Amino acid sequence: MSALPPLRTLPLLLAAGLAASAAWAAPAATDKAAVARFLDTAGPICQRQPAAVCIDSGWRFTDTNGDDRIDAQELRGRYRDLSAWYAAEQASLDANSQAMLALGLWMTSIVGIDDLVASYDTDGDGRLTRDEALADVTLDERPLGSLLMDPKAVDREAFAKRLGAAAPFLKGLFGTERPAD
Repeated sequence: MSALPPLRTLPLLLAAGLAASAAWAAPAATDKAAVARFLDTAGPICQRQPAAVCIDSGWRFTDTNGDDRIDAQELRGRYRDLSAWYAAEQASLDANSQAMLALGLWMTSIVGIDDLVASYDTDGDGRLTRDEALADVTLDERPLGSLLMDPKAVDREAFAKRLGAAAPFLKGLFGTERPAD
């Protein structure tokens, strides 16, 4: 398996990329192999290509029904897949990757998929478009990991408001004030 992409590139997947504790209520089949294939393919893309290319890759992976929108059911399925993959591969990851992925999974379970989708779903159809999902991000030619660490490219205050109970934790990690231009 190739190296895991920097896990700060996965927020769209969790976030990004992206499930509520209800996902654990009934056991469901998982596709750990799909996650491994995705990470092997997306890792180099997300590390070197412009953020939009990485996001497109993650979007195609998450949009399991191919309608170019992502709904809570698709996110719950990929959350289960990613959680199962993480449980199987955790020991093979470096400490930073373990911590970042565990943090992303934990924050996703705290916020909840349904609430996260609702917070971005501006047209109320229950499905996210790319524009809705990227409402708090200004894309440019940098790789996604670099872009997401730039407070000028991510409206952290708006993102934190969408996180509900997890917002204070995010504010403590990253702060939310945008630097003066």
